[in-house]
Parts: sequence; C-alpha cells; structure tokens
Amino acid sequence: MEEVINALRTAIEGEKKSLLNYLDYALNTDDYRAKDMFVLLALDEFNHFEILSSELNSVKETGEFINPMFSPSDIARIIPSLKKINKRIHETKNFSEKQAIEIALNLEDEARKFYLEQAQKSDDRYAKEMWFKLAEMEESHYQLLMSQTYHLRETGYWLNIKEFSLEISED
Repeated sequence: MEEVINALRTAIEGEKKSLLNYLDYALNTDDYRAKDMFVLLALDEFNHFEILSSELNSVKETGEFINPMFSPSDIARIIPSLKKINKRIHETKNFSEKQAIEIALNLEDEARKFYLEQAQKSDDRYAKEMWFKLAEMEESHYQLLMSQTYHLRETGYWLNIKEFSLEISED
C-alpha cells in the first residue's frame, strides 16, 4: 500500500510542477494565443491534481481507490479550432516560447510514462482506469505541444496536417 501512496504523491507533485510551469509560461509570453494554450494546459493539470488528491485521500482512509470522475478536457475541445500561432517567436523574461514548449514536452512525456507504468503495476480496476486516463490526457497535451513546435519550426504542419495557403505571398 505504501508504494501506491508514494506513486500518488509523486503524481500529485508532478501535476503541481506542470501547473506552475504552465502558469509561468502563460505569464511570461507575449503571444496571446500561446498564453491561452498554456492556461488551458494549466487548467487540465489542476484537474489532474484534484483527481489524484481525492484518490490519495481515499486510499489513505479506506485502502481503496474511488472511481474518479474525469471532466472533458478543454484541450480536447479546443484542438480542432486552434488558430495558427504567430510565426515570430517572442522572447520572454528568461526563455522563448520555443524553449517553454520544449520543457513542457518533456514534462508531459515524463508524466505519460509514469502513469502508464503505474497502470501496469496496478491490480485495482479503478486505479488502472485512472492511470490510463491520465496517461491519455498527458498524451493529448504532448500532441498539442508538438503541433505548436511544428508550427514554430515552420515545417508546414499544424496538428499533424500539412498546412498550405491560397494567399499570395508578398515575399
């Protein structure tokens, strides 16, 4: 049981770290669309934090997981309608948007891997479902951030779809 409690505590700390990083990135970027993206990511991380905290309390009190209620992610709803981020990378106090996204990608990947590992270890049906759902949500965050990276690198891809324009360039 101690291993499960430690895993939940580790997950809670990871969600807090991601939440604070995303809020910091949102505060320190000049691009309002990137700012909105980071705020949405922070809201999702806060939701994960609340779920994990409830599970930790339940496990400590009863020794059992409860069936967590996942609300639909704002990220999942917003991805299809996101507009392009400006092609210019705005410098912030200490890092560029590109650097912030690289850090965020690492956080999301680490969280996803951790949650998948915990799901494999778990014998409890509700715990397994929770860990898999959290891994899935972190994967959606990762994909959103990757799309932003592709756009900033000007590879011509946005949400894994090749971009093209019918507008005449003034170059």
